[in-house]
Amino acid sequence: MSLDPLIKAAFGSPPEGIDLPGNQVTENNASVIILLSIAAISIARYLVARVKYALSLSFNDYAIVVASVLVATTVGMGIASGSKEST
Repeated sequence: MSLDPLIKAAFGSPPEGIDLPGNQVTENNASVIILLSIAAISIARYLVARVKYALSLSFNDYAIVVASVLVATTVGMGIASGSKEST
Protein backbone atom coordinates (compact mmCIF):
# COMPACT_ATOMS: atom_id res chain seq x y z
CA MET A 1 0.00 0.00 0.00
CA SER A 2 1.52 3.28 -1.09
CA LEU A 3 1.20 6.60 0.62
CA ASP A 4 -1.39 9.00 -0.81
CA PRO A 5 0.43 11.81 -2.68
CA LEU A 6 -1.87 14.48 -1.19
CA ILE A 7 -1.06 13.29 2.34
CA LYS A 8 2.64 13.19 1.51
CA ALA A 9 2.48 16.73 0.08
CA ALA A 10 0.65 18.08 3.12
CA PHE A 11 2.60 16.32 5.87
CA GLY A 12 5.80 15.07 4.24
CA SER A 13 7.26 11.59 4.30
CA PRO A 14 6.81 9.47 7.43
CA PRO A 15 9.84 9.01 9.70
CA GLU A 16 12.05 5.98 9.24
CA GLY A 17 10.94 2.87 11.09
CA ILE A 18 7.22 3.70 10.95
CA ASP A 19 5.12 0.89 9.48
CA LEU A 20 2.01 2.72 8.28
CA PRO A 21 0.11 -0.28 6.95
CA GLY A 22 0.88 -2.20 10.17
CA ASN A 23 -2.07 -3.94 11.77
CA GLN A 24 -2.77 -3.27 15.45
CA VAL A 25 -6.22 -4.83 15.61
CA THR A 26 -5.17 -7.52 18.09
CA GLU A 27 -3.63 -5.03 20.52
CA ASN A 28 -6.64 -2.71 20.25
CA ASN A 29 -9.09 -5.57 20.82
CA ALA A 30 -7.13 -6.79 23.84
CA SER A 31 -7.15 -3.36 25.49
CA VAL A 32 -10.89 -2.92 24.84
CA ILE A 33 -11.66 -6.37 26.26
CA ILE A 34 -9.58 -5.67 29.38
CA LEU A 35 -11.35 -2.34 29.99
CA LEU A 36 -14.76 -3.91 29.38
CA SER A 37 -13.91 -6.66 31.88
CA ILE A 38 -12.90 -4.09 34.50
CA ALA A 39 -16.15 -2.20 33.90
CA ALA A 40 -18.24 -5.39 34.13
CA ILE A 41 -16.58 -6.39 37.41
CA SER A 42 -17.13 -2.89 38.82
CA ILE A 43 -20.80 -2.90 37.84
CA ALA A 44 -21.31 -6.39 39.27
CA ARG A 45 -19.73 -5.36 42.58
CA TYR A 46 -21.87 -2.21 42.67
CA LEU A 47 -25.06 -4.18 42.09
CA VAL A 48 -24.15 -6.78 44.71
CA ALA A 49 -23.55 -4.00 47.24
CA ARG A 50 -26.86 -2.33 46.33
CA VAL A 51 -28.82 -5.55 46.73
CA LYS A 52 -27.04 -6.45 49.95
CA TYR A 53 -27.43 -3.08 51.70
CA ALA A 54 -30.33 -1.26 49.99
CA LEU A 55 -32.80 -4.16 49.60
CA SER A 56 -33.90 -3.03 46.15
CA LEU A 57 -32.62 -1.66 42.90
CA SER A 58 -33.73 1.75 41.68
CA PHE A 59 -34.27 3.08 38.18
CA ASN A 60 -30.67 4.24 37.77
CA ASP A 61 -29.40 0.74 38.59
CA TYR A 62 -31.44 -0.69 35.74
CA ALA A 63 -30.18 2.11 33.49
CA ILE A 64 -26.60 1.12 34.34
CA VAL A 65 -27.33 -2.49 33.38
CA VAL A 66 -28.97 -1.48 30.09
CA ALA A 67 -26.10 0.88 29.26
CA SER A 68 -23.50 -1.79 30.01
CA VAL A 69 -25.32 -4.27 27.76
CA LEU A 70 -25.34 -1.70 24.96
CA VAL A 71 -21.64 -0.99 25.48
CA ALA A 72 -20.83 -4.71 25.43
CA THR A 73 -22.83 -5.07 22.20
CA THR A 74 -20.92 -2.19 20.64
CA VAL A 75 -17.62 -3.73 21.70
CA GLY A 76 -18.65 -7.06 20.22
CA MET A 77 -19.58 -5.46 16.91
CA GLY A 78 -16.33 -3.51 16.86
CA ILE A 79 -14.27 -6.62 17.49
CA ALA A 80 -16.20 -8.59 14.87
CA SER A 81 -15.83 -5.88 12.24
CA GLY A 82 -12.20 -5.11 13.03
CA SER A 83 -11.04 -8.71 12.87
CA LYS A 84 -11.50 -8.96 9.10
CA GLU A 85 -8.60 -7.95 6.90
CA SER A 86 -9.42 -5.04 4.63
CA THR A 87 -7.82 -5.04 1.21
